[in-house]
Amino acid sequence: MLLNGLNLTDDEKLFQKSLESLRNVLLQPARSPVTSQRVMRNCSVLEKLAEKLKANEDKIARILMEQSRRPISACRLEVRRSVQTLEKTRDAAHRLCEPRAYDFSDALQGGHTAMSQRHTYAPLFAITPFNFPLNLTLHKIAPALALGIPFVCKPPLQSLELFTMLNEWLVEAGAPSESFAFYFASNEGVAKALERLPAPLISFTGSRQVGLQLKQKYWDRKLILELGSTSSALVCGDLPKWELERLSQELARSAFGNSGQSCISLQHLLLENEICEDLVSH
Repeated sequence: MLLNGLNLTDDEKLFQKSLESLRNVLLQPARSPVTSQRVMRNCSVLEKLAEKLKANEDKIARILMEQSRRPISACRLEVRRSVQTLEKTRDAAHRLCEPRAYDFSDALQGGHTAMSQRHTYAPLFAITPFNFPLNLTLHKIAPALALGIPFVCKPPLQSLELFTMLNEWLVEAGAPSESFAFYFASNEGVAKALERLPAPLISFTGSRQVGLQLKQKYWDRKLILELGSTSSALVCGDLPKWELERLSQELARSAFGNSGQSCISLQHLLLENEICEDLVSH
């Protein structure tokens, strides 16, 4: 389901109606425990969605380019990485789904066995950023799809066209339309929705400031926060001179690619004195 709630927060009746739709999604029963049969069935959705992304790579890349003003080559790379995200999620889900048996064969614990089985933690409310809208959203919702976890996802507001397509493709791939929703809303709308919805699991990628606000306000819920980094690079003085040109380009690309809007963009560059002047001149 795709719900555009951008203009609903000023009308309490319409807002309540939209919340009721989202509440129905989050109250869907989570499929727990995780079994191989269930994961196999759910992962077919990921496989079909990956095929859709491959078949529509150019179309998706052009939409991403118009929304983010990134080079078309970078947008195509995001589509390919999104396909890899789906494929790796599928493989990980298959590895994790089977019960694990433990055999205590030492003298002290001889004759005892134990078994562990994974259960889902659901439902999920996911909030995703604008810098890599497709791939970072799939990082959150692909595991939920594989394990049968109902979710509401608030994508970046610039990506309405992209997620309209993604919503259709998920339904075509076999994902139950009543078990997920893409919710387009302002920051105020998302805040009001989180307060009133039964979402015990919140996954957020974005600024440290907002992440800490969520942690403070929703201390009684499970939070998964990805708030960026303070990535550093150290260049030693014994770097060969012939490496300077290549390295300077890599450092510039890491620091300023996508206008620096990357969780792992270079933010601190440490140079030994012997190499500092030569590297800066490049």
